[in-house]
Amino acid sequence: MFGKIRRNRTLIYTVAGLSALLVTLAVLLPGARLLIAFFAYTATLNSGLIPFPTMTVAIFLGKSYSPFLVAAVGTAGSAIASVIIYYLLTGLSKRKRMSRIRDNRLVKSLRALTRKSPFLSLALFNLIPLPIEPARFSAILNKYSIARYLTAISLGRFARYFLLATLGEAFRVPNSVLLVLTVALVAVPLVAKRRHEKGKGENEEGEENREEGIEKEQKSNIEYLCVFSVISVPPW
Repeated sequence: MFGKIRRNRTLIYTVAGLSALLVTLAVLLPGARLLIAFFAYTATLNSGLIPFPTMTVAIFLGKSYSPFLVAAVGTAGSAIASVIIYYLLTGLSKRKRMSRIRDNRLVKSLRALTRKSPFLSLALFNLIPLPIEPARFSAILNKYSIARYLTAISLGRFARYFLLATLGEAFRVPNSVLLVLTVALVAVPLVAKRRHEKGKGENEEGEENREEGIEKEQKSNIEYLCVFSVISVPPW
């Protein structure tokens, strides 16, 4: 109990300290305000709670800043978000509802696959345009070390942000194109979520008995997990 309280206090103090540091840096370093905003963006809006992409943002920043600097700042923000998600999913995985997902054959297969090379799986899923939540969720269910988990994610994210910023530096993609692409990347997951919810509602209407309902609920949980991977943290 006391350990949990200490962790919560540490998290609150860390967030408060980082917020104060960001505000101070924004005032003292006007030229770095976009990078500071990017750090806050990757640590919050791209934490998995809200479907905002990073691809176009990194490309945009690459036109004004060093790709190495963009990658370092983005990776730092992603690392903070990843730690929050790690502890959040660790707590959720202990709940009874989540046990149905843990015991599903699809999830067991995924866990077995990522258990063989969890570090490589996390690094690759963060580097290439794939939903990262399956690899992240499996690593957490397998009680993977948070230090290695964070290192793998950071390596993959750093390489990803660096390549995207280099793309922006080299090709100078117009802001209008980046804006349209950003809107599209946000809209696609939201449309997918709406279609999933509509299909789920239609399936529930066809339930005939409790046993069939339980089976469908289990499938729905897996579908939700897969859709959540795309909706909450788009591969972009």
